[in-house]
Amino acid sequence: MLALDADERLDSQLQESVAKVLQSAAAPGRPFAFMRRNLYMGKLVYKFGYRAKLDRLYARQNLGYSAAQVHETVDCDRSESITPPGRLMHHVCNSFYHSMEKNLRYSNDWDIESHHQGKTTESITPF
Repeated sequence: MLALDADERLDSQLQESVAKVLQSAAAPGRPFAFMRRNLYMGKLVYKFGYRAKLDRLYARQNLGYSAAQVHETVDCDRSESITPPGRLMHHVCNSFYHSMEKNLRYSNDWDIESHHQGKTTESITPF
């Protein structure tokens, strides 16, 4: 299964890598982690508070996705991940307004998820 967020795109090299993996059916029990590059308002940034590698390709019969509402991940041993050549291009935000709206929405979603887990949160909790 190839799992991508709506704001993520594979560069041409990663597209080729994924096609080779899918044709070969290699390492079905191990996930494939993609190196991510973040674009903020169209400009490439190297530090944005996101992990550099994300598991995004895996055999559905062996692995699955977490139940988290925000920034869910593949439930796996990350030390087993294979990293193919290429980059996952992450289009973080296209405007300052979009950035603020996204941060507010994520904060609300995390708060709701924490509440359902019986946790309490305060405005300082994310920090």
